[in-house]
Amino acid sequence: FREFDAQSMPHLLVRESDGTFTFKEATWDRRLVGDDTSNPEPSFLNRKINDVFFHKNRLGFLSGEFVSLSRAAGFFNFWRKTGTALLDDDPIDTGGTSNKVATLLYALPFSDVLLMASEQQQFILSSGSAPLTPKTAAITATTDYEVSTLARLVALGNNAYFTAERGVFINVLEYAVDSSGLEAKR
Repeated sequence: FREFDAQSMPHLLVRESDGTFTFKEATWDRRLVGDDTSNPEPSFLNRKINDVFFHKNRLGFLSGEFVSLSRAAGFFNFWRKTGTALLDDDPIDTGGTSNKVATLLYALPFSDVLLMASEQQQFILSSGSAPLTPKTAAITATTDYEVSTLARLVALGNNAYFTAERGVFINVLEYAVDSSGLEAKR
């Protein structure tokens, strides 16, 4: 059985009923079926995790060029349920589809998709009109703007914003949703 080293994984900050907080290790599920071929390790293992987020009832990590999402409603389970079939609630682990090296830095659940940014490109993880599953999830490069590493992506209403450094100036760029999908504007 394969299991994670809980000391090196993200920890929990739990608000207790008396208003205090407890910082502790999470209890991560183990691989119960298959092997490294039929149920491979998630791509974030032995890599730096750049961002942690929730999207469509899944816990997600960005590491390198990859996005990893837990089992649906199983936030601490990154393993498939069976080694012989790919189920809709199985974890999603996929990489970007870019001609450039694009280390994913930030993720923002936004307008039914996951907006992600590297230093020089932006991406979305979506499933079209279908539910988000390992079979329907796809990463698409959307724009090629430089993104400042000094500020995260931010959502405000129906728009998302990110910053780009231009010499001594900072540009604020806006993602807006229109009838054809996401569009970046200056």
